[in-house]
Amino acid sequence: MYTFDDYLKLSRPTKALATRFWVASIQVHLGAKSCCEIKKWLQTPQERESCETDWLNKSSRFFNLKMNG
Repeated sequence: MYTFDDYLKLSRPTKALATRFWVASIQVHLGAKSCCEIKKWLQTPQERESCETDWLNKSSRFFNLKMNG
């Protein structure tokens, strides 16, 4: 079984590739067309209502950065 400790031992380029694959897998599994849609799928409706209007765009930056490795 592949563990997070195994991931941490990878070289930087390999880790970047694994990270991109991880985000792409989540995106396909959720049926999301963009990183912003990943956040929409992961938030509850109550969380979406309580956030600022531009929070979703700012917070999806995490997945955008991960998609770039």
